[in-house]
Amino acid sequence: MDSEEVDSGAMLSAQSLISRSAKDAGLALRIVDAGLRAPMDNMVDYWIHRGTQFLPRKIQAGTRNVIHEAAMTTSECHAAIAAGASLVEQRYYAGSNTVALAGTGSGSLQASRLLIAVLNDQPIIRFVSTAEKRLPINKQMQRAINRHPLSHDVVTNLTLYGGYETAMLTGAILQAAQRQMFILLDGLPALAAYTAAYLLHPEVIHYVRLSALYNEPAFERSSLPFIIDNVLHDGRGVGAAFAFSMVKQASRLL
Repeated sequence: MDSEEVDSGAMLSAQSLISRSAKDAGLALRIVDAGLRAPMDNMVDYWIHRGTQFLPRKIQAGTRNVIHEAAMTTSECHAAIAAGASLVEQRYYAGSNTVALAGTGSGSLQASRLLIAVLNDQPIIRFVSTAEKRLPINKQMQRAINRHPLSHDVVTNLTLYGGYETAMLTGAILQAAQRQMFILLDGLPALAAYTAAYLLHPEVIHYVRLSALYNEPAFERSSLPFIIDNVLHDGRGVGAAFAFSMVKQASRLL
């Protein structure tokens, strides 16, 4: 099995930490296939949750190797942004006023660091934790930045360096902000998407909060308010569920 397939199948399980945390927080869990390389329809959990929790919105079966070429085509990037916006619009018309967004996938951590570095016009090493600064992947990522054309256009950089999940998250953030929904972000891919969304429309900042801070330089450099400090989770939604529970309790007190 592909590691992405294993992760998605595990997350679909009713006994998974994200499923239980979302249920306890009163959040409706939706897992969106933006670009899984492996099919999910051979898994029992897929058929149990198909149409309710698992939403197939695959753009392509995985992005391309950013070291050698652009991660996406321009049309794929726009399609992913539109898909993310459409999913939020559906939730808005279903009565939701809050979205909690997180992303995961093979290589999503490195891709998110890469995109944040490019969007901030900084070398990638500034967004790598101290423990990982000597890893060869960082030099490869910097070579990718040096190899690709320099651009200050947000969608171009998202196309060159982003993942399908990051582009979908960008569209989701933009649409949720347009609908004046409360937006909770969890993990580095969501923060990378916010960086792109903010550069496109700075007013999104009024609707966004970080669910939690993680041990990543990008979080230390972010000026976004946060709910929880230094959680021990992986940034794939569990922190957002915990944070949303705290937000709900605070609103009741007020």
